[in-house]
Amino acid sequence: AYLYDLSKLRDHAKQLITTLPSSCNLFYAIKANSDANLLKTLAPIVHGFEAASLGEIEKIRAVDKKIPILFGGPGKTPKEIEGAIYNGVALLHVESIHELQMVNYIAAQKRKMVSILLRVNLRSSVPNSQLKMAGVPTQFGIDEIDVPNAITLANSLPNLKLLGFHFHAMSNNVDSKAHAHFVGHCFELAEKWEKEWGLDISYINVGGGIGINYQNIEEQFDWDDFMNRLKRILEDHKDAKWQTLFECGRYITSSCGYYAAEVLDIKKNHGHYFCVL
Repeated sequence: AYLYDLSKLRDHAKQLITTLPSSCNLFYAIKANSDANLLKTLAPIVHGFEAASLGEIEKIRAVDKKIPILFGGPGKTPKEIEGAIYNGVALLHVESIHELQMVNYIAAQKRKMVSILLRVNLRSSVPNSQLKMAGVPTQFGIDEIDVPNAITLANSLPNLKLLGFHFHAMSNNVDSKAHAHFVGHCFELAEKWEKEWGLDISYINVGGGIGINYQNIEEQFDWDDFMNRLKRILEDHKDAKWQTLFECGRYITSSCGYYAAEVLDIKKNHGHYFCVL
């Protein structure tokens, strides 16, 4: 059985929201756990949900008809894009040149204007993260060197509204200093592109990727240190008028969950005891 302490979840989420600067929003990435009870608990607290499939969008809408949804992922089908438009997602994260054209085509058929962020595969990433989605060849995002072409195309497509950039670049990073450095780098790039291309950026999404130290429970990501560093970054870029979006998953929910199983056997091998479940 999976057991959840919803009071602990509620308190943890509120603490994260309370300590975030006012120009930052926290979304829950439901891929971490899409159980309806967790979504109902988090919906009044977080600024919205992040989904990576039409199925996840539908799970969110079954709980809340109006909460903002971010929709990302490199494998969106035409049916999923149609479903995202139908369900009124707030922002659609576009992962490629081809996807830009496909979203515009479907939006034109539906006679809708779709607000988008361009997902960028940065040329560098957080070195200690367990999974790198940028800085290395991956299926995620648009290569940083191709972003100018993507901006030009997005601005030319009549049914798309480019509102900023999405930089989700890693998973399960537990280094607060490195994470702050990554966010600062995202700010610098966004400011550069905004100036060069005359953009009016409304959002930059720096993703989630804040991890859990499963090997050493006592040494977790230092959220307070990250918040202090984040405030300095915001001060250094005080002319930026955008909202900064975070889309955390396991960092929001993992500490409230427990797994209960029957112990079938306890055995000793080479000096170590093993519980067989």
